[in-house]
Amino acid sequence: MLHPESVRHARLGAHVSVGISLLAIAVGAILKFAVTVSLGGIDVGTVGLILMVVGVVGLVIGLGTLIANGGSEDGSV
Repeated sequence: MLHPESVRHARLGAHVSVGISLLAIAVGAILKFAVTVSLGGIDVGTVGLILMVVGVVGLVIGLGTLIANGGSEDGSV
């Protein structure tokens, strides 16, 4: 059985993971679709696409962690 404190930390980490993932998706979408500047040898659209893919993967992992550590708000399982 997991200690309630470790469950609480896992849930907090999952919430942060979801937030950072959404931020990565948003920044990636802006770079992919709204920025037209060219940086010497760097394709900004490709960087945006990579950020969006990493964001989606992080979002899936974060949501999976939240679902796996369901339980109540006080950390009990």
